[in-house]
Amino acid sequence: MTDNQQQSPADNRTTVCINYHVTAEQNHVEISYNNSTNGMNHEEATGEWDKTILMPIGSFAYITAQNQGYDRTCVSVSINCNGREMQRSESKGAYAIATASARCYTGFERQHFDHDRT
Repeated sequence: MTDNQQQSPADNRTTVCINYHVTAEQNHVEISYNNSTNGMNHEEATGEWDKTILMPIGSFAYITAQNQGYDRTCVSVSINCNGREMQRSESKGAYAIATASARCYTGFERQHFDHDRT
């Protein structure tokens, strides 16, 4: 399965569906994010950008987006795991950087993880 293919989280109980989202107020941004093999991908976009991938349960999701020189414009990023927003960040100004990160579990695995740590 490639990064561009989508699968329902219920189809495979060993993965989580991660959605990265960037809003860039019609300006150009450079984006970096964790991919499905835990490497980093780099892309460029203008305006709205989305990427949905499957990763193993407990994976670390990370995204950063940087404005490319526009004063007074906002860039925002967010991470959703299985449809639930985990983190959102916003930054404003020339070369501003917005960053978000999250450890992605389904609700069941997270409860067991927390219980095992106590």
